[in-house]
Amino acid sequence: MSSDGCGSQRASAVMASTLITAAGGALDAWVYLAHGHVFANAQTGNVALMMVATADGNFAQAGSHLTSLAAFVAGLFVSRQTGRLLKHAKLNSRDIRLGVECVLLTALGFAADALSDHTVIACVGFIAGLQITSLSHIGQWSFNSGMTTGNLRGAVSALSKVLAGEQEERAHARVLGALCAAFGLGALMAAWLTPRLGNLTLLPVAALVAVTIAAAPRLDPIPDWQNLR
Repeated sequence: MSSDGCGSQRASAVMASTLITAAGGALDAWVYLAHGHVFANAQTGNVALMMVATADGNFAQAGSHLTSLAAFVAGLFVSRQTGRLLKHAKLNSRDIRLGVECVLLTALGFAADALSDHTVIACVGFIAGLQITSLSHIGQWSFNSGMTTGNLRGAVSALSKVLAGEQEERAHARVLGALCAAFGLGALMAAWLTPRLGNLTLLPVAALVAVTIAAAPRLDPIPDWQNLR
């Protein structure tokens, strides 16, 4: 690659991971504001609330959380299985799975008015499972586009290593820090749009996913940072 192209693959990897994480933040904020004040991307809350409801003997309420959890697991499973098949066929599994997510978000944006909150939450759980397994690594660096806790932990860990003299971790800290900010900005975008667009807020979220596909390096999976140029 010429010197003019130096850094283009790295920039593409950061741009794609940032956009998809912003989409994750937006999706979480939208479902919270528009459909029952729950977080459907991260299943930690669902598990805790399901156990609380079970302890109280409220099995119907517990079952509602189980539906979202099952949909999330189904999204993970379907994504992993189809990803394996697509790679075996020498296709770009990441882009195809993100393309499916884009279609599902668009369809849900138009259909959500006719669906119950429980159904919408289950759909979001499935989509979240699909998203976080479609683009989750830059080489050995892992990140989560559906929640920010792990990204924040990784950013602080990498920064600590930089302060201890491991300067090779500097880029890692910057990238994960950018992802934390992107998640928050995506949530802010959806918080502003949801009162104005309602369920059609999912159309800009789908657009973020579409731009992710266009921005991502053609390489699948994305290689280690030092191997990107």
